[in-house]
Amino acid sequence: MKRGYAAVAPKMKPDSMSRVVERLPETELGQYRSGYRTGMAEQVEGMRLSHDPYAAVWGTPDQMAKASMLFPMACRTSAVRLSSLSMDARLTGR
Repeated sequence: MKRGYAAVAPKMKPDSMSRVVERLPETELGQYRSGYRTGMAEQVEGMRLSHDPYAAVWGTPDQMAKASMLFPMACRTSAVRLSSLSMDARLTGR
């Protein structure tokens, strides 16, 4: 779980994380995912209220690539959500 939690950090690049995930036994992958989810939640929790929580978790290409390794379905949904939020922001001028 600690390794997954630490993987949220920007210093963990997608290619490095890919190698780690590939080597994990299936029995440990759930714990890795759990740690990663906890790290993402804490990242959002530490944000100012005026910021978009989706951008905090999925906002950069590296974040999206890392999360999609562990949660492929969630990433597709979040990409659509980000796109929708972005469109709303352009329409409302915010």
